[in-house]
Amino acid sequence: MADWSLIESTLEAWVLDITGLPTYWRGRPRAPSFSNTGYALLDITARKTVGVDQVVVEYDNTQAAGEEIRGYQSGFRTFTFSVQIRTQRQTVDFDAKNYTSLIHDSLRLPLKTVTPLAAADVAIAKVLAETDIDQTLDGRDLSIAQIDIRMNATSVTEDTKTGYIETIKDATFEAPEGTPR
Repeated sequence: MADWSLIESTLEAWVLDITGLPTYWRGRPRAPSFSNTGYALLDITARKTVGVDQVVVEYDNTQAAGEEIRGYQSGFRTFTFSVQIRTQRQTVDFDAKNYTSLIHDSLRLPLKTVTPLAAADVAIAKVLAETDIDQTLDGRDLSIAQIDIRMNATSVTEDTKTGYIETIKDATFEAPEGTPR
């Protein structure tokens, strides 16, 4: 299965690295944020399997006897990664759309994006939408913008390792004299 804890922690660290804003997952408890710069609200939706998973069986002679045969199921997954930025400051350099633009403009950077995401077996497919949202929350005008990114992921689930009995060398059997063989 896809390692969702690794995927989520990697995506969270990536958004923090790009924006510098505190990050929180939607629907999970979080500490109150009193940051003047704002925060990023993260969500994963629309998880899908692409095609049919493949079952692969490999022989590994370096493993212990009885564990030489390794089987696993692998497949491709897609999901939508949403990043909603909420800021209180209305200046251009701290506006929410500035932060979503930073994310959008960093999607193909090899060291800042591609390599860290590859460590969690995920890659960016495309940007689905970048939306500005006007909202008043608790009597305050907020700058809110959201970017939705289609992500690709791989899923590998390993089966129980097994082995097999190797061929037995020719053996000779002793029988009492006169016994037919």
